[in-house]
Amino acid sequence: SLNRPVELGPVESVTLTGIRFGKSAIPATETDGDALAVDAIAIQFALSEFLQGGDMGLTVTLIRPHINLDQNQTGDWLDTDLLFTDDSRLQIEELRLRAGTLVLHPQPHPGVDRAPDRAVLDAHRTIELENINATLQGVADMEHLTFRLSGGIANGGGFAVKGNVSPEDEVVVGNIQARRLAIAPFANLLPDALQVEDGRVSGQLHLEHRPDAPLALTGVLDVAHLDTWVEGEPNPFTDTFGRFQFQGQEIEISRGQTRYGKIPFTVEGTVHFQHGIDLRGKVAAVSVSDFMETFDLALPFPA
Repeated sequence: SLNRPVELGPVESVTLTGIRFGKSAIPATETDGDALAVDAIAIQFALSEFLQGGDMGLTVTLIRPHINLDQNQTGDWLDTDLLFTDDSRLQIEELRLRAGTLVLHPQPHPGVDRAPDRAVLDAHRTIELENINATLQGVADMEHLTFRLSGGIANGGGFAVKGNVSPEDEVVVGNIQARRLAIAPFANLLPDALQVEDGRVSGQLHLEHRPDAPLALTGVLDVAHLDTWVEGEPNPFTDTFGRFQFQGQEIEISRGQTRYGKIPFTVEGTVHFQHGIDLRGKVAAVSVSDFMETFDLALPFPA
């Protein structure tokens, strides 16, 4: 059960293996802005097992769900609790989402210092994911969860995620695939000092999170057309391209090129989460006027 009121729709059909409800909802409350609305709920079950004295495992499918999640001030996304009773003969074994929409409302960032002639983007971005299809197994006991999730952003590429979660051990193992995924919509999930205005990412990452070890990432991401502002810098980094090879705690950067203000340069090297940065940059040919303008210096002679 849920610690929230549920508006269950009318029964649309009943068979020996399932039941279907019409439009249903978990509305927002005065204290919790999270909300769910679905066109239909389909529940599948094996009645014969239940009649023979066994538990009835349920597969619940939310059809065309629209989900709104607000991030609270502590950074959590879900305040709704799932309450399970060990003595119930009805158990949700699998939860599915089909053709859904997920809208995330991150907490706003305090903002990043910008040059006065650049507009400050709205720090409270809304992340809207569409065509969401997902499967969550292991819901009955919540000891070992297996999940799959895929979807995209309007005109912003697609993604697929799959993995396993052990809530009691706080272990997460997963794989993430991105296909020309827009980075800017996720800006509020990045560190406060970094603001992304444009860019795409493609590639695959394998991640492992364990409470007794730092986050481990393995895989390759290709970044293209990335425009960023870094707090304290007077100029943006624009038109950034590069390949990022993740290996545990280290990222190797190759084929890196970017433009700082009006100064183009290439960069290669490594970034280690524990040992620091070892990057080598090479500045391409740049005119004196572009150099002076980038650093807001006055020329001692006419340009």
